[in-house]
Amino acid sequence: MRRAPAALALALAALVAAPAAFGASGSLNDPDDDTLADVLRLSYANKEAKVVVRMTYDDYRPQVENFYVRWGTSGKYYKLQRSTNGTSLWYSNGSGESEKTCAGDRVRHDEETSVSTGAVPRSCMPQAPGKVKFQGIVTEGLFDFDETRTSSRVARG
Repeated sequence: MRRAPAALALALAALVAAPAAFGASGSLNDPDDDTLADVLRLSYANKEAKVVVRMTYDDYRPQVENFYVRWGTSGKYYKLQRSTNGTSLWYSNGSGESEKTCAGDRVRHDEETSVSTGAVPRSCMPQAPGKVKFQGIVTEGLFDFDETRTSSRVARG
């Protein structure tokens, strides 16, 4: 009979610890539309060593992909951008945007699943706090674009 309270205590401890482990990631769906630049899902993880953002497309990879890591209310963000010119990391302090050098940032695309994954090491984002928000914006040509909602704040973990 003594084992039941111990097992219950372990199960309760697992339930209490689970939100902390899950709190570092999330996803949100984006409505399907009739544009070429169409993000269907945004997934994100705020890990200790890096942030990872995935955008799932409707079978077509847009020309320009922007993976945003945002915080605050004054327009502060890091943006990992993949375009025909290559991949670059940008930082905005809320009043202007500047390109940053980062050896570890990358964007990979899986043609079979129509998923692009952007990753930025935390060492390349010294101004970003522990809790950040995520967003994806993609463009095709001059007028075709899709913008996901911005996620709620996600704790680093």
